[in-house]
Amino acid sequence: MNDDQPYEFSTDPARIDAARVHDLISRHTYWAKDRPRHVMDAAIAGSRPYGVYRRSTGEQVGFARIVTDGATFAWLADVIVDPDLRGEGIGKLLVAGVVADVEPLGLRRILLATADAHGLYERYGWRPIGDDFTWMERPGTGTGPQAGSQDAPTDRAHGPGQDGPGANGPGQDAPRSDAPPTDAPHPGEPRADQGSAT
Repeated sequence: MNDDQPYEFSTDPARIDAARVHDLISRHTYWAKDRPRHVMDAAIAGSRPYGVYRRSTGEQVGFARIVTDGATFAWLADVIVDPDLRGEGIGKLLVAGVVADVEPLGLRRILLATADAHGLYERYGWRPIGDDFTWMERPGTGTGPQAGSQDAPTDRAHGPGQDGPGANGPGQDAPRSDAPPTDAPHPGEPRADQGSAT
């Protein structure tokens, strides 16, 4: 973790600012506009939540969650970056951190749906599924938990290094991926000018 960077990634569920996440998701997405707070809270509680925070203030500026069985499959959802901070590498930091956190699970695949952030996700291993460029899949490293692996600790806070795939940099960096497959009619990712995603 590089303390010189203005933002840090964390896997610690205790750091999630549920009110801030709800505000971003319910106000800045087309697929989850006006989502009730209790629904967002339940989604966070039923997932592996992630955050990116401003080091100087602790303010949450990015969010994502993984829905998974912990052994074979995962769904990347509700990826959002504060609309006022896009272009600062927060999305890259977020996606790289999520990937690093779930890789030890040995999942067979991680799915997501996106309307406009394909380039970002391809950078971290996702590929389009068939002719529909909305759906993407990231093959995993195995078929289940690694031998001797432990359950996720209560505080998994960490951050990709400055020179690694999560380093801040130019280019598209505001990923937006959406809801579980039951919400399939919604592509799941707003345009960069639309704000967050669910």
